[in-house]
Amino acid sequence: MLKLEPKIQFFEYLIISLLAILLCIFFAYFQPQIIVGKGYGWDGLEYLKIYKIFGGEGYSQVGFPFCNRIASAFLANLIGIADPHLAFKYINLIFSVCFTIFIYIIARLFGFNIYYSLFSFGLTVVPFFSPIRFTPFYPVYTDPPFLAILTLSFMLLILKRFGLSFILIVVLFLFREAAIFIAPFIFFSALYIGGYSKITTYKFIVAMAVILALKFAISKQMNCNGSQIFAALHWIKFRFSDPGSFLSYFAAISMTAAPVIYISGYMEFTKIERISVIGLIISAFLAFVGGSDATRIFYSFFPLYFIIIISSIRKLGYVFSIFCIIGYLVTNRFSSRILEPLNYSPSRDESGYFWQFPDHARPEVSLVIISVWFILFFIYGKLSKLKN
Repeated sequence: MLKLEPKIQFFEYLIISLLAILLCIFFAYFQPQIIVGKGYGWDGLEYLKIYKIFGGEGYSQVGFPFCNRIASAFLANLIGIADPHLAFKYINLIFSVCFTIFIYIIARLFGFNIYYSLFSFGLTVVPFFSPIRFTPFYPVYTDPPFLAILTLSFMLLILKRFGLSFILIVVLFLFREAAIFIAPFIFFSALYIGGYSKITTYKFIVAMAVILALKFAISKQMNCNGSQIFAALHWIKFRFSDPGSFLSYFAAISMTAAPVIYISGYMEFTKIERISVIGLIISAFLAFVGGSDATRIFYSFFPLYFIIIISSIRKLGYVFSIFCIIGYLVTNRFSSRILEPLNYSPSRDESGYFWQFPDHARPEVSLVIISVWFILFFIYGKLSKLKN
């Protein structure tokens, strides 16, 4: 791992923190908020119900799986801002900035130079569903704290602070129930990094017991009826019954992870890079079975796999990285605002929110996204042959 002089490290992280805050302010002014659902969007209406429950306004049935995700609404209620939109927005923007900073710190700890660490930083700002960019548009959701806490947990895993990493996974469960699937990954990664340890195993068992206890308590208290297994089976059936969904799925993954197509030399990888490969596979699987928003779901596990993306880019050098930057900017439509939906539900629109990313757009959008990456990588391949 890279070690810098304390003063240099402090000023570097300070500059990155200020840059993250400035970008956060920029997007807050640049990006209009969604109008649909009176500014709450779709999922946000469910989180509003939880917010009102914590505010003492009485119980209202919350849909599954949103009924499990109580922590964001609790924090929004805790800060004492009367307007739920603003309360959620402030909480989520703070976590968004933290997520961006934590990713940069991990990149430096892993050993990436400033350029590739800044590339990592860029991938917390440019993608369509990156929280600094998306939160001003859609303030009432749970992804920013989930990403920030997951990133911090992964950082502690790298630093071999396994107990603290498990504690954060327990906290993570209160924001998104997907933490229950991440916990075993963190545990086996801890064993791979640090070797078998009874203490580590006991800490994991305690953490899982607490997560299961929380799951039972929340389900009972919130009358949270639903099954993640049945939901996953539903989406598996949908994926295989609709060929277009396969195309949109791969386009969705490519918007964040297209450069890993050049992944090679697995036996030469460090332990952290191998863990990142497994994290990529798990994240892709969870995006496949997790619902209709594969782009957003896959990005929500970004801390688990970003290292292998940057390693793949670094291996091919700076010229390749420029092609990747162009690909990210174009496929994520970074030059434009996130648009208001033309319809409340996806209607194969030719413009508007649902047209901007592949999950709900017409197949042409997925084809364009995949074609952009194909053309860029094709040109890079030709240039590489000329150079050799």
